[in-house]
Amino acid sequence: MARMLEAAGYIDWLGTVMATYKSIAFECSPFCANLEPGWAGEFSRKVKAAVKVPVSVAAKINDPGLADQMIAEGKCDYVYLARTLIADPHFPRKAFEGKEEDIAPCIYCNQGCVARSFNRATTNGIRCTVNPAAGEEVRWGSWTFQKASQRRNVLIVGAGPAGMQCAVTAAQRGHNVLVYEKNDEVGGQARLIKKILNHNLPQTFLDYLDRQMQKFDVKVKFNEEVTAENIDDVLSKEKPDIVVLASGSRPARDGRSAVTTEPIPGWDRQNVFTYEDVLLGEARIGQTVLIVDELADRITPGLAEMLAEQGKTVEILTRWSHLSPNLHIWLDEHFAIGQLDLLGVKITPYSWVKEITGSGADCYNIHSGREFDIKADTVILATMKYSNTALQELFESRGVECRPIGDARAPRWIMNATHDGYKLGREL
Repeated sequence: MARMLEAAGYIDWLGTVMATYKSIAFECSPFCANLEPGWAGEFSRKVKAAVKVPVSVAAKINDPGLADQMIAEGKCDYVYLARTLIADPHFPRKAFEGKEEDIAPCIYCNQGCVARSFNRATTNGIRCTVNPAAGEEVRWGSWTFQKASQRRNVLIVGAGPAGMQCAVTAAQRGHNVLVYEKNDEVGGQARLIKKILNHNLPQTFLDYLDRQMQKFDVKVKFNEEVTAENIDDVLSKEKPDIVVLASGSRPARDGRSAVTTEPIPGWDRQNVFTYEDVLLGEARIGQTVLIVDELADRITPGLAEMLAEQGKTVEILTRWSHLSPNLHIWLDEHFAIGQLDLLGVKITPYSWVKEITGSGADCYNIHSGREFDIKADTVILATMKYSNTALQELFESRGVECRPIGDARAPRWIMNATHDGYKLGREL
């Protein structure tokens, strides 16, 4: 085909993409696809060898060094950058100036760009997880950024995506920013994604925010948790003008959900854990596993895949008509659900748990009421999340302005967290 187009004189250059309309999941592959950056380079090399016109390739490229390498190796004459330029429109300039460490990396989550563009009837344009200004250029474009008129002492509680993004933005505006983080590393719950198989791309964004905090002199105190017992000491010592509550959320340990709004009987048995327990390595997992799912996102399929890869027999019970309906049907679903099928993971839809027992769970169909039981050594709950907001009232009762962001405001996706943080950072 490439030779025919060239011989006909119809083309001056040729772009290559490893996908068609029906296999668009490969053109706009999500991070859960586990396709390496530059993965389509060998295909474009063959096309380049067959024609004389310049050849380009779209291959999940978010690093200037990789782009240079692919050109040097003869895989292409130049590269396509699409989602990469949404993540950071200044990518070419930063690469030219040797400031690669300042490039906001696309993590190929597709939350703000591809998924929204495929759902134009229900959205108002593209957005981006790592670039909150994308689609908001009128009010947040780089040319609108100004220093704050008054420097303030900003205390941020929590160094997850929301807290880190707020810290960077507020520091760029000239504020004195201090972050209290109860763990020994940044990232919040987002750092747990890297524990699910090889999904390391989100970590590159956390690393970027970490570098930006250091660049703009944001101070981070690790292993420092603000509590009801030490809050007065913290306020006396740090003297913040405003507190940003980026304390995240926690999974419902009792299995509470929107299905019944009540705890699942038997939730306190020794064979029951939350998804967070598993990802933190705090759960004793048996050979047969039942995952009770309400989250509708990437957590449950990623967790099931991880456990199945370890040789566990896994079944997922979900309230939804299909697993994780928030995964885009043409993108993430192709890889995530397809891999579960290959691994033999059983998915039971439209169902919920009546009671957890010592040998599994008594379950029922939420529409017909038909009851059935599932045998399992271990039950993992991936249900409702609660915002960690206890500190807000404590700060406000002491006359300190406290603004919740991210999951502390409402449990949502990483994109919502970074947008919350950026918006507040611009307002301070």
